[in-house]
Amino acid sequence: MEHFFESIEGWFTFPRLYTMLVQQTPAGGTFVEVGSWKGQSLAFLTVEAIRQRRDFRIVAVDTWQGSSEHASVDSIRQGTLFEEFTANLSPVADRFTALRLPSLEAAATFADGSLDAVFIDAAHEFAAVAADLEAWYPKVKRGGWFCGHDYSSAWPGVVRAVDRFFTRRSGELLSRGDEFCWVSRRA
Repeated sequence: MEHFFESIEGWFTFPRLYTMLVQQTPAGGTFVEVGSWKGQSLAFLTVEAIRQRRDFRIVAVDTWQGSSEHASVDSIRQGTLFEEFTANLSPVADRFTALRLPSLEAAATFADGSLDAVFIDAAHEFAAVAADLEAWYPKVKRGGWFCGHDYSSAWPGVVRAVDRFFTRRSGELLSRGDEFCWVSRRA
């Protein structure tokens, strides 16, 4: 299957990371993307899993109501973001599950230590990012991947929350800033 993510509006800057995460997620495992917007990164992830013949569960978590920085977007004002996401992902709709819940509620539906990879790209304010980190980290298996987007000076809340969170977890944060992402491996 050919990639079609470029036809979807979004801010997907991390194809190398997602390619590596597809390779690292075991057969029968679970990968959760927290914050899927219109589906650009999820389209890449799903197609890449197909191309690499990797069979694992993919879950997209979002409210599809947007956050404060998106209040002026037409699909937010009209309440049609989820429908746009669904239409964008229709070629791979059978390959993922959309969990339409706030991040913290969605995290509570997963058992601790049950996920192989979690990618955080939801709200960007410090408090929201800090809460996402605290909620999702326990869900990742030891040796699993815990990563996120928007680690850049444009999003100081993300940088501050990630740096603060990982000061307590020496050696787990593997990289910061490459492809605007932070990457860790759970000890």
